[in-house]
Amino acid sequence: MATIQAAASSIRVPDRLVAAGAVHSEPGRQGFMKQNMELDFVNRSQRAFSATVRNFGAVRVARVRGGASTFKRASRHRADGRDLVSIVISGGGRFCLEGKDEDRHYSGCGAAVLESREESVLHCLEDSDAWTLVMDRAPLDPLLAGIRAPLQRCIQGDNAAMCLLDGYLKVLFSVESYDDRTLVSRHIRDLALSALGLCGDAQAYVREGGVREARLQTVLDRLARDAAEPGLDPAAFAARLDLSPRYLHRLLEPTGRSFNEHLLKCRLERASAMLRDPHCSEMKIAEVAAKAGFSDISHFNRSFRRAYGDTPIGVRVRAARARSA
Repeated sequence: MATIQAAASSIRVPDRLVAAGAVHSEPGRQGFMKQNMELDFVNRSQRAFSATVRNFGAVRVARVRGGASTFKRASRHRADGRDLVSIVISGGGRFCLEGKDEDRHYSGCGAAVLESREESVLHCLEDSDAWTLVMDRAPLDPLLAGIRAPLQRCIQGDNAAMCLLDGYLKVLFSVESYDDRTLVSRHIRDLALSALGLCGDAQAYVREGGVREARLQTVLDRLARDAAEPGLDPAAFAARLDLSPRYLHRLLEPTGRSFNEHLLKCRLERASAMLRDPHCSEMKIAEVAAKAGFSDISHFNRSFRRAYGDTPIGVRVRAARARSA
């Protein structure tokens, strides 16, 4: 692909970044660059840019919605003095990173890896959502030494670690707050480094850290969504996530609960929510149990009372009284 010629406007990093732990939403391309490096920007779309930025301290993430455009970091931009690694992950749209020999394309959960110390031209080829992940380079250098391929390049959408990272970011942006930003930033960093292709000791280090934790989070999130399915067993569930049953059990070991215990907890939480929901007040207890994934009403009643110290009917009555009060 030939370089697209159009009038460029410069995007400059603000003097004040989003405070650690803060969430910032802003329309326009300035929001896109809140945590990033200086670039020239070419907009080839009528779609307005918007960005939600979350600062996890060592890692900053922006969820960007925009249209066809080009972002160019030229030699003059390197005067900003920032030493960053930036990863732009496609939300499904097509992107192209210009190379010296040929253009490189990616889509799906693929990504472009950019270095602030290098020149680059990245094209968004159509209206698209994307993640922009920014990390200071200095703390990463000991681990980056284990990467054999050039750092600035494309990662295709079939990369397992990049797909995990995309799913983990979706979970993070769906909740309001985090108990441990340091842990979250480590998980993001380790998934990103794994996608880059670490080797040897560095690879083992990140796999035992953030990659494992992110896989666990993905497992628990998917289990909460699928828990209502009757007859759900570890083997069938593991297959959905392309895991072996043995690895699934290993992931769950640090939680102190087995697969069946997690499944029961998810089903009870689903049933409890329905019993407290006024829109479900006409449903029979047996129907609530079935919709939560229970096939045995006696087992449901015993498990519910053990977990909540009350019967399903008692919880429903108390919730109705609280609403009336």
